[in-house]
Amino acid sequence: CRARSSPVGARVTHEHRRGLLLVAAAAAVWSLGGLVFRLIGTDVLTIMCGRALAAGFLLLTILALKTRGRPWTALAALGWPGFLVAVFFAADSTCYMAALHFTTVAHVVVMLSLTPLFAALAAWVVMREAIRLPVAIAMFLAFAGVALMVSDNYASGAWIGDFLALGVPTLFAVVTVITRRYPGVDLLPSVCLAAILSGLV
Repeated sequence: CRARSSPVGARVTHEHRRGLLLVAAAAAVWSLGGLVFRLIGTDVLTIMCGRALAAGFLLLTILALKTRGRPWTALAALGWPGFLVAVFFAADSTCYMAALHFTTVAHVVVMLSLTPLFAALAAWVVMREAIRLPVAIAMFLAFAGVALMVSDNYASGAWIGDFLALGVPTLFAVVTVITRRYPGVDLLPSVCLAAILSGLV
């Protein structure tokens, strides 16, 4: 969700309010993912496959309803930006689940908190969107805080989980820039394809 440029105190639009609620709901769901993962007593590849294919089936059903029985037409019409979004989303999901296997839930969630910062950096590099000084200071402090919190893993050599977790905000930032550069990308078939690809992997 990206706030529209408007004066401070301006009336919040219905669309913006809905975006904020969706972001809050996503954060709540993501925060429960690690707990559910820990409660499942099977190997990580089985969990990743089941999770992805279940999501793919659900999204394919929704896409079929939305397109009146022609989901494959929507998937075929994605174009290369939509296909790239699907590939990066699939890699993002894979990194998330693998990171939960190799490191603590707390470390994964801390890494996920860097997502908006990575998105801002990616937008600055690719689209030359300005980063205001207060935002830049907040970004520096956040990076420093995350580095401090996960430094014990690097000292003990158990860094692979944190490295995979770092891939989550990085890949999501790439997706954000693609969807900003190509606003016509239909995200429903892209995410559906991402789930299917992740399940096949």
